[in-house]
Amino acid sequence: MKSTLYLLSIITAISLSNCTSYDTKVSTTPIPLVQRELDQANQGAELNSQTANSLSLDQAIARALKNNYKIKAARLNIRALEATAAQVSRFSNPELAVEIENFAGSGPLSGFKSSETTFGIGQLIELGNKRQLRTEVANSKTRKAALEYEVLRLELVTEVRKTFSRLNAAQARLELTGRLLNLSDQFNANVDTLVRAGRYSSAEKARSEVEYQNVRMRRFRAESALRSARQELAATWGGTGESIGTVSDSLDIVFTRPSRKTIQTAIENSPTVMLADLEVKAREAESGYATSLRIPDPTFSTGFRRINETSDRALVAGVSIPIPILNRNRAGIEAARYQQEQSQQQLYSEQVAVTRDVGLQLESLDMLGLMMETLSKTIIPEAERAYKIINQNYRLGQYGLIDVIDSQRQLFDAQLHYLDTRLEYETKIIQLEGLLGRSITTL
Repeated sequence: MKSTLYLLSIITAISLSNCTSYDTKVSTTPIPLVQRELDQANQGAELNSQTANSLSLDQAIARALKNNYKIKAARLNIRALEATAAQVSRFSNPELAVEIENFAGSGPLSGFKSSETTFGIGQLIELGNKRQLRTEVANSKTRKAALEYEVLRLELVTEVRKTFSRLNAAQARLELTGRLLNLSDQFNANVDTLVRAGRYSSAEKARSEVEYQNVRMRRFRAESALRSARQELAATWGGTGESIGTVSDSLDIVFTRPSRKTIQTAIENSPTVMLADLEVKAREAESGYATSLRIPDPTFSTGFRRINETSDRALVAGVSIPIPILNRNRAGIEAARYQQEQSQQQLYSEQVAVTRDVGLQLESLDMLGLMMETLSKTIIPEAERAYKIINQNYRLGQYGLIDVIDSQRQLFDAQLHYLDTRLEYETKIIQLEGLLGRSITTL
């Protein structure tokens, strides 16, 4: 009985000596731009109701973040990696051994009278901090997956904002072509009246009709583009374009170029650079674990033996240690070091790429801002003034039909050019904020 209690106490001691736990839960802070959108969604966006007449940008982003399947899959991946980290942090199970000696032999060793029975338990003891290092490797993968999840949400927010801007532009383009179609219809009717009165030839009517049909085709294209933009936006949350009516809100950001120091700080904290930095840390953890594998792990065992012939009992103890002659994990250590250096080079490459892309976006924004100012303050007002003058004096015979058509087309093209330039301007801002993971107004 005493031996049994002694054995149980040894088992308990071995178990308690290996019960050190390591934290495998990983918490991350949302990327600033994503956090801003989440805050705005919580303040006013309706997640579940479909508004038939109007859809705001906040509502579109909230629906996408809630219902996008890639986001859901990435969240599940984090949970799986956390479970994996929890599993690898466990210590190895003890081994129970039962051994019977000196039985079923010859002479006095026949039967079980002279047998010796040994009950023992063994436990592998990991040296070199292997379990903690192994857990850190798993935790680093979880942290990387958590940041990848945030980057994925940022990419989704960026895609929704870009698609929303395209939908807004398509809506404005349709409205513009609608106004132009009404003008062309009225003008075509006036020309028809004048032709019937004998003031113009039928050739003028043919010109007017051709221009009217051209405007109608532009209207058809604008309607098709609007339907496509609706479908593209709805796809971000797994919906259909039919569920979207009109959209409201516009980006309306006046861009001011930040200082060079501010931009450099933003680049260093950009999501893709942070993700590459996490990869470096993950490789460092793998390298440390690979190095720890050089140290052999002993297995300690203890128990008691019963000798049937004399009914005596005795304690037994033992230890076994692998001899690191054939394998010291040198190749594994070398591979881990190469991968660590590789991740460092990838970090440098990512920093260069983000710096390049941010520089290109800034230059484009400067150019597009100048174009928008020129169009809105000079070209469009002058085109409107020219169209009014020509259209008013057309009936007096001072201008011909072709002059009216040209001035009308020039005004329409200028307005359309402004819409396209504004869309490109908004897209560049959205892409820049997607690169930096924050609003440019906070730089």
